[in-house]
Amino acid sequence: MTFVNMDLELDGCFGFEVKDKVTAEDYDRFLVPIFNGFQSQGEKARVLFSFSSDFKGFTASALLKDFIFGIKYLNTFDRCAIVTDLAWLAKITVFFSRILPFKAKVFSSQDFTQAKQWLSAN
Repeated sequence: MTFVNMDLELDGCFGFEVKDKVTAEDYDRFLVPIFNGFQSQGEKARVLFSFSSDFKGFTASALLKDFIFGIKYLNTFDRCAIVTDLAWLAKITVFFSRILPFKAKVFSSQDFTQAKQWLSAN
């Protein structure tokens, strides 16, 4: 299982630990149903993705799926916290956060508590 639900104990927020190698099927199985629910109800999502130390990257098909997912659900996000110690992932997130219509921020794994606080802030 690549996306593992995390109980953040925060109202209106949810999170996933991201493990192993992410595939396009992982998006279809885990993320798409959740975001379809938000989209159909007209709600905004506050989500935290925590990339574990055993995260091995994305398959080529997952990168394409991520692009399509991003376009389809772009206006479904309210806030997105990325928790990672991977420099390349942090740099990509910071780059794209400048053009996204929602707030996105990177936190190191040691700042997990701050990521949760930021995610739930008004």
